[in-house]
Amino acid sequence: MPLAIDKTCFLIEGQPQYQQQAVRLWVDGQELPLAPSLAVANHSPGGFEYGYAGSGPAQTALAICLFIFKEPFIARVLYQDFKRVFVARWPQGKPFQMDIDVTDFILENRERIEQAQEQETLYQQYLSESVKEEKTVSDSSAILVSEASPGSFELSPSAEVHWLSFLGYKVHPSRCRVDLYRVSQLVVLTDIGEGTSVTNEVETIAALVCQRFTLNPETMRFIEQYRHGNREQTTDWVKFESWKYISGTIQFYEPEWYPIPQSEFNAIIEEAEKMEVAAVFTLLKTTVTIKGIVGGESNANELWVNDTRLFSAYDSTIGLEFQWGGLQVGSLETTRQICWYLFRHPATIERLTPLFLKHYVSTWPTQQPFTCKLSLPEVVQRFSAVLEETGFPLL
Repeated sequence: MPLAIDKTCFLIEGQPQYQQQAVRLWVDGQELPLAPSLAVANHSPGGFEYGYAGSGPAQTALAICLFIFKEPFIARVLYQDFKRVFVARWPQGKPFQMDIDVTDFILENRERIEQAQEQETLYQQYLSESVKEEKTVSDSSAILVSEASPGSFELSPSAEVHWLSFLGYKVHPSRCRVDLYRVSQLVVLTDIGEGTSVTNEVETIAALVCQRFTLNPETMRFIEQYRHGNREQTTDWVKFESWKYISGTIQFYEPEWYPIPQSEFNAIIEEAEKMEVAAVFTLLKTTVTIKGIVGGESNANELWVNDTRLFSAYDSTIGLEFQWGGLQVGSLETTRQICWYLFRHPATIERLTPLFLKHYVSTWPTQQPFTCKLSLPEVVQRFSAVLEETGFPLL
């Protein structure tokens, strides 16, 4: 899909902060407002900056990318790299006028742009259904897992699916799929053929997964598998000789691989599935606390259900930040992840997501921190027809 831009060269002008006046920016003579970029990602509510790599320059880069590329999905993918390549190099604290050419920048990021366009197409299809009360959502899969996603395959309906970016050999950008079963602390890591193999970086990936999803390194179980291309399909337990905390960071040492027969692997997944379903059965009898934090760690919005932090399936690749209080892209992802955590049933989630978005997520205070109590028995009763129609297993 071609980019909807008619030029690649732009004149950028910057005016530094002076007394009570914030930094001002112009692209081709048009001054950039702050609000549109804050609605996409709130890095610097105090305004723009340039000349270094920080939150203010990130807001600048996002605003310029929104101007140039027009589409939030593409801007989300590119703006951090745009900050590094362009914004961080402009003269800090000084007025400037500079011509930039983004041709090479676009070519270097072509694959990421194409992925973002695919995701935006899916989002627009999904959002068009979400505004129809009690209507069936289309069969096209939305943000969490889609046919457009690399390495797509069915593993288990109750697993949380995430796409994890990591730096491989010689700092080569790489990516893998992570299927997470929280209750049983089981992680299934799948090599999808993007960058360095997961085997070569398994210690790094294990540490990233353990810290990002707050898993216990002592009890976490780790499976590695290959399911792509012409490579032999393999499944192995990965067991580490030891682990330790070093300066607040988990590090794993001396991995060993133990092949798992397919029948044994199927039994492991089945058992993990039963444990997830049992946990959902218990959870749906309770009242949960949902909390949204604006600009948490790494300036990213955080979403919590009780004491569990939720993560966007694509926050490290497509750049989807959690949002609430409207029908933004991030609000859809917020809804998807909450529904997945609460119900763990794909057919139910697809039908329930637009309704949950309308009745709950869109009503929370827009881009403000919040805490709310949600009675799950009332949610189940409210949407009982949808749950029954989609074959939700606990009714």
